Amino acid sequence: MNKDYKIRKIKSNEVSFLKDFTYYAIYVGNNITISKDILKDPNIKIYYENFKLNKDICYVCEHKGKIIAMIWSILFDDNIHGYGYVSKEIPELCMSVEKSYRNKGIGENLLKIFLLNLRPMYNNVSLSVSKDNYAKDLYLKYGFEIYKENKDDYIMLSGK
Repeated sequence: MNKDYKIRKIKSNEVSFLKDFTYYAIYVGNNITISKDILKDPNIKIYYENFKLNKDICYVCEHKGKIIAMIWSILFDDNIHGYGYVSKEIPELCMSVEKSYRNKGIGENLLKIFLLNLRPMYNNVSLSVSKDNYAKDLYLKYGFEIYKENKDDYIMLSGK
């Protein structure tokens, strides 16, 4: 693909794509396919239903006019929050790349751009990543540290 894609801020008419990319972000390992019905789960749908264009951050990766990857953060609160929640002052990060575009450096470039643009607004960002998800190594490479270890995942926090 050799960088024939562009990374840019999300447009208001693209917010609906967050639902599909939330599904792509769900890591189950071992190439297991899960039903899209999981998107109805209240713990999952908050990742696309609670996104607010005027307060949250999202970048998309576009290839030949098609969105192939997204990275976004949502500022949750103590009442509604996701798996990687740390506090109401720290947004939670989600990132996903369509399967056929993975392992091409897109996720890494998205993360770099996202973190550069996040810094003026927030000192940290948190996330949840499965222990066996290869993306964990990418987050470690970009300065994330394990904040909390759960049975199946890590809650990670970016460095300042």
